[in-house]
Amino acid sequence: MRAKVLEKEEVLQKIGEVLSGFEEIDIGYVFGSFLKGEFEDIDVALLVSKSPSPYESMKFAMKVGREVERTLKYSFEIDVKILNSSPTYFQYEVIKNGKVVFCKDETKRIRYEAKVLSNYLDYKDTLDWIDKKLLARV
Repeated sequence: MRAKVLEKEEVLQKIGEVLSGFEEIDIGYVFGSFLKGEFEDIDVALLVSKSPSPYESMKFAMKVGREVERTLKYSFEIDVKILNSSPTYFQYEVIKNGKVVFCKDETKRIRYEAKVLSNYLDYKDTLDWIDKKLLARV
């Protein structure tokens, strides 16, 4: 699906407005193909104030996704992920390549992103080593 730059900015703004209506959400990002060009869906990642169980995460993600889809008049499929329980490398990719569309507290966002970056850099050497070993087998 193609959307013009102006349309995309409007979509991002509307997503941010929807996210602001959920008390539980601290930070909301849009990431993935929607930001790059051609896309099938819109990927949204959320940092929530309390670390929910996997079941609660799934329920909340579905609830937010439905509300965003409704607000956008079902023009786009929305895929929502909860960052609290996501792997460090995924969180890193979201903050590196995603766009913040909602932030309740800028200081909390900066601390969160610094923590993710620190954890990722600590973990990166291990990931690089694993990649090197796996590629050596091929």
